[in-house]
Amino acid sequence: DERRRAVLVAATALLDEHAGDGFSMREVAERSGVSAGAVYQWFSGKAEILAVLHNVRFERELERVAALPDDLDFVSTTADVIRGMATIWSDTGHHRNTIIDAHDAAGHDAFLEGMTESFLALSFSVEERLRRAAAREGHELRPTNEMMAWLWAVCIGAGTQLIDTRFIGRAGPDTYLAGLAGPTAAGLIAPSENRHGE
Repeated sequence: DERRRAVLVAATALLDEHAGDGFSMREVAERSGVSAGAVYQWFSGKAEILAVLHNVRFERELERVAALPDDLDFVSTTADVIRGMATIWSDTGHHRNTIIDAHDAAGHDAFLEGMTESFLALSFSVEERLRRAAAREGHELRPTNEMMAWLWAVCIGAGTQLIDTRFIGRAGPDTYLAGLAGPTAAGLIAPSENRHGE
């Protein structure tokens, strides 16, 4: 439905304009040109709108990761994943006040429920891409829980740095993110392999 899409476009614009200070459902209705009642027919509140917007981001990232060239080397694949996920986390950080408010209003489970499936699909795709790239170079990666915890910690940290670029310095975001790829890739490789390589 085009009117539902207009609501999501309006919410995105309001998030960007308000730089993390949020939006009201009334503002979304006014900006999208639909009645408040119609907005509430499609979305139970801000939490659901935010979950849908995050799902869209995760799904786009999933498509982008799936389209990476099959012959991309392991460090370059890692760099690409970091760049994409850090950007998502950076955008999330810009909107943190709105997300926190929506989370508190909806409750933890209800808020996360809408995002879990897309995020899990993205996580599985990222892991599969990294494992294939590493295997082509003869590397074995850590178990999933260790590997993904390390990777997401790097991506979230990098996303935080993209919000407050004082710590990135003159090199700029692209150089900063590219510089994370080698050490992050090394951290994803199974420890027994790292010891053999010394």
